[in-house]
Amino acid sequence: MSGRQESARPRLAGLLGLARVSVATGRANICGRLRESLNDGPVYMKILVLIAILTAAAPALAQDESFTIGAIDFYGRDGINIDLIRAALPLREGDQLSRASKERMVRRVKKAIRQATGREVSDVAPVCCDNRGRLIVYIGLRGKSVGQTLYNPSPHGSARLPPAALKINRDIEKALLNAIKKGVSGEDDSRGYALSLDPETRTKQLALRGYVTRHSPIVMRVLTSARNVEHRQTAAEMLGYADRSPEQIAALIHASHDVDDGVRNNAIRALVVLARSSTEASASIPGECFVGLLNSGLWTDRNKSAELLSVLTAHRDPTLLTCLHEQALTSLVEMARWSSPGHADSARLMLGRIAAIEETTLIAMITRKEIEPIINTLTTQKNNGDNTKPCLLCKALK
Repeated sequence: MSGRQESARPRLAGLLGLARVSVATGRANICGRLRESLNDGPVYMKILVLIAILTAAAPALAQDESFTIGAIDFYGRDGINIDLIRAALPLREGDQLSRASKERMVRRVKKAIRQATGREVSDVAPVCCDNRGRLIVYIGLRGKSVGQTLYNPSPHGSARLPPAALKINRDIEKALLNAIKKGVSGEDDSRGYALSLDPETRTKQLALRGYVTRHSPIVMRVLTSARNVEHRQTAAEMLGYADRSPEQIAALIHASHDVDDGVRNNAIRALVVLARSSTEASASIPGECFVGLLNSGLWTDRNKSAELLSVLTAHRDPTLLTCLHEQALTSLVEMARWSSPGHADSARLMLGRIAAIEETTLIAMITRKEIEPIINTLTTQKNNGDNTKPCLLCKALK
């Protein structure tokens, strides 16, 4: 499972030995990106500062050593007694979790919450890592702040990516692993697609870019119609390297509601990179298409849609902010209170923008961890609805 900023290759998670892996950034990197956004400048580089942690973690997990659980956070908690849930949990902060014990822990957590509340959880997501290399366990409950998320029907087409495309994809994965081992952890998103700072990986990613620009129709066809899930996941990554066009964006938006969470994750990740590359690119992505995912029962949906919407709200479009206020306010408050800034700051940004806190002041408040004052500004704010517009429907999903 992904974090707020992550490697472009989600299957590295499995190669590193943990099913759900995110590469969270430190606060300095987050706020540096935000300061750039104040000047409407493009984001030229995204530094993945915890790749080194994953590098160290790979051999440890191979030997079945453990990670420490640094935090246990919840969402979908509206109307649910969290003290009761915490008392029933079979794990605590400070406990150790290994690759071998992860699935057993997930089953125990689900059973304990079901026995305590009579309800099934929506998700249990152990996510790597905070800025001390510790796991964060996110538990999705089925309170009032979880909505019904509608996904696309499962496609049944026979389209598949050609062997040449799959080879390029495998070559990039190998190069990225080598870059991680060498400690190269930077990424340039300024062109609207991810390019590693590692020369070998960058060369292979540019080869992928060349392939996709020549064969984008087949990549789009696989993404929208293939019954093979792995081919759709790979196509979602690949389409991020196509020339920016209405067709590319429409296909990625459609894939952001795929029935498979890996396809959704990869598609939204591609849109995040695209949105960060320029103001023009960001303006071409309709934010209303992702608001509903903030209320999803799955952590990946909430995390990735929040990351994208934090970029799309930078210019404070009043219609989008009204939509967030009307449809996802409780979910944003829950997410803003998460322990990890790398996962919570997107929600904190959106809440501050909804509350009309000036951007420089907002970033300073987030840096100082003044989260409750941001939330309180919303609750004490006078709501003048005279100038607000209704939330738009996502035309790309009709």
